[in-house]
Amino acid sequence: YIGDIVALVAAESQEIADRAVDLIRVDYEPVEGVYDPVQAFQSTDILARSDIETNILDHVSVTHGDVKRGFDEADVIIKRSYSTQCMEQLFLETESVVADWDGENLVMYVSGQDPHGDRNQVADALGLPISKVQVIYPYVGGGFGGKEEMHIQIQTAVLAMKAQCPVKFVRTRQESLFTHQKRGAIHVRLETGAKQDGTLTAIRAKVIGDSGPYANIFPAVIGGTAELISGPYKVPNAQIDSYAVATNNLVAGGMRGFGTPEVAWAFEQNIDLVAEELGIDPIEFRLKNGMEKDTLMPSGAYIYHDIGLKKTIEEAAAAANWKEREQWLEREPAPGLKRGLGVGTIWHGMGMGKTVVDHSGAVVEMTPDGSVILYSGTAELGQGAITAQKIFISEDLGVPLDRIEVIMADTNAVPAAGTTSASRSTYMMGNA
Repeated sequence: YIGDIVALVAAESQEIADRAVDLIRVDYEPVEGVYDPVQAFQSTDILARSDIETNILDHVSVTHGDVKRGFDEADVIIKRSYSTQCMEQLFLETESVVADWDGENLVMYVSGQDPHGDRNQVADALGLPISKVQVIYPYVGGGFGGKEEMHIQIQTAVLAMKAQCPVKFVRTRQESLFTHQKRGAIHVRLETGAKQDGTLTAIRAKVIGDSGPYANIFPAVIGGTAELISGPYKVPNAQIDSYAVATNNLVAGGMRGFGTPEVAWAFEQNIDLVAEELGIDPIEFRLKNGMEKDTLMPSGAYIYHDIGLKKTIEEAAAAANWKEREQWLEREPAPGLKRGLGVGTIWHGMGMGKTVVDHSGAVVEMTPDGSVILYSGTAELGQGAITAQKIFISEDLGVPLDRIEVIMADTNAVPAAGTTSASRSTYMMGNA
């Protein structure tokens, strides 16, 4: 794909490096590519890579209840197709790494989201013992999932080992746009059934996600779509199939929401269409079917507590003056302009979901003078996770915030905390 690295250059200045790159000539043999994920899913005539026998990289299936019976009981069935595009996270700080190799130990300063994951993968790729690789994260200038995986860590390490001196690699914005993992485009075929009184009876969904040529963490994202495409509703019967498909487009991976936003608008559109067909107010339809305490979701998730969904919908409707909306909508703000008012719900898992084993560790040390040191593997990307962890310690131990010192992500000093993504850091590290 357009972002594959085919050569590496290290030089004593940017100008020399640029001139060296300009002197490199590569002979390419053009081959036919596949750029439509639906086509890639349906056919093996064109493969995204030469080492695979099918473009389907992963398949996650969720079966719940009796789907045939659910649709047989439905008075209204809405079938629609939806698609989204590839999306860029556009973190302010592009991918950047400094690697220092002393002949035996490799020390790396990385702008990333998973220090221990970086360490393990770099060690594996270079044939080094994990104990010989140290990864340090300073404050990171944004990520949103785009730095959750390998970007230039391994390449920078190779250059440092070859050059026998520290090497810094910072991607330009153009390089970053071409190369790092994006929110992948998806195609959804969704069927939603309901009874005349507005009770949901069944859903059937097929999700085809564009992974680009490589899998990366995109199969886990696709697992998220399978878990969450039922929406925050009580759905007694469901059949959901989500596929990660290889193409020659840009590489896909995690982005804020991890599979949820891509499908939320699809299930919400279907909910609105079902309500419209039945002549039921969209707010009332959601209040009737919204999940609540003791709901078993199609993915197997069980709602143990009252999560406040219905109260939130009611208060949002009141704030928007929903019941008198027709009068509000009639007023034209200016010639040629119209007002609109809609309702939408979304739910999102906290953590990596059922398809990925999650873990987190922390060390809290109380010093002789009563101050506290927190050893945290969380990557601080501007989201304030380190501050939240300090607040937990302050409240639990009764220690003022200014008496708490944090040793930040350094694989030689802190335990593995897992990736800083999926809204998991405060919850997982807080519990640790």
